Amino acid sequence: SDVCSSDLEKIAKSERFLEKGFSLAAAEELQKFEANMKAFSEKTFSKALVAGFDEVTKESKKAAEDAVKAAASLSGGMFVLNAAPAQSLGRELLALVDVLVVNRGELGVLAGARPAEQPEAVIAQARKLRGPRAVVVTLGADGAVLAKGRTKRHVPAPSVDAVDTTGAGDAFCGALADALARGAA
Repeated sequence: SDVCSSDLEKIAKSERFLEKGFSLAAAEELQKFEANMKAFSEKTFSKALVAGFDEVTKESKKAAEDAVKAAASLSGGMFVLNAAPAQSLGRELLALVDVLVVNRGELGVLAGARPAEQPEAVIAQARKLRGPRAVVVTLGADGAVLAKGRTKRHVPAPSVDAVDTTGAGDAFCGALADALARGAA
């Protein structure tokens, strides 16, 4: 078959992804994803980290959402999304999410409603989201809730004397993703 120079260039650029077992099509998409992330300038990225996602330009928000969609599409396994900080997300992206992890304030933004206070009300709000196969909502000292199909569960938090809660949600999300990767249901 005839291989043109642009095909050889695509293969060369995608070689490190091909070596990891990705198909050529997936490797090309990963290459595009990587290029898009490089295009997401340090200035804009720093602004997003400092000012929050809603403060970035619409173009940057679309680029970031497109990057997350590309990652979800290429994940090849369970896709867990921690939608922090609070932001609205498109239906197309939510449809790619297996497990969505948010706090009650972020859930309120996604649901377009005031954040629910009681665990049962949080579960009801989470069930209204269309797309994710499961929604886990962290509730701080009240624990967390799970809404997955007909399953609903509230897991109370252990009683602790918290000194600093910085990073607690990130630690929770990391532990959850690790447990899921190890086969927890």
